[in-house]
Amino acid sequence: MNLTKAFVAVLAFLLAGGAVGGGTGYVIGAFFPDALRAQFRPALGDELNPVQVGVGLGLPQGLTLGAVVGVAVVGILAWQTVRTHRPVVTD
Repeated sequence: MNLTKAFVAVLAFLLAGGAVGGGTGYVIGAFFPDALRAQFRPALGDELNPVQVGVGLGLPQGLTLGAVVGVAVVGILAWQTVRTHRPVVTD
């Protein structure tokens, strides 16, 4: 795996994680708004928009998880490449 493929792989995992996290936050905010209102009512009062809060919380968490998974996958593939392409030393 070269550097370009590794970068694209991490970027793909990052974007996929952001989409999943943001989508999950949207679903929670749209369909289960009381879950967010119960957590954030003391801080935000009645000004709480549960969809914005859900997406605002889910997106960065998804991006972070996507980046971590992407780096882990690239690391495992690099380790596998190093292990399988070792030169055989005979004495």
